[in-house]
Amino acid sequence: MVQIDKIIESDIDDIIKLLEPHVQKGIVLQRNHDEIMREQHCFFIARIDGVAAGVVSFHDYDNHLYEIRSLVVADKYAKTGVGKALVSYVVDLLRVKSQQARIFALTYVPEFFTKLNFEPVDKSYFPEKIWKDCVNCPRKDCCTEIALINRG
Repeated sequence: MVQIDKIIESDIDDIIKLLEPHVQKGIVLQRNHDEIMREQHCFFIARIDGVAAGVVSFHDYDNHLYEIRSLVVADKYAKTGVGKALVSYVVDLLRVKSQQARIFALTYVPEFFTKLNFEPVDKSYFPEKIWKDCVNCPRKDCCTEIALINRG
């Protein structure tokens, strides 16, 4: 059974280990210890039998706009429902926080998100994201990530 919790400082090394293979593949952005610590309130870890199985975070852009990010699942737990549990947990949390929430994700695996009530939209719908992260990304001119928004 998957247990999802807000992270504590002692989880950060596990999170970095979960993220690293996906950072190396260029799938997620690298997050360092200080950044994770600063944004600790936005990170959640999934555990199975006490073992770190996955992680997710969100970013609050204000005006009820939230991005789901840093979503990874350890290879050992791929296709076991951990990713779905993490995304569903954060979506539910954000919907409680704001009934007007606009929740989006950028991904190379849009099929995963469409199964979770997300639909594709143009990236230009999120100028806040473009100016925060995309403008500094080495792939900004050749990005193949798909933007999706949660239908609520």
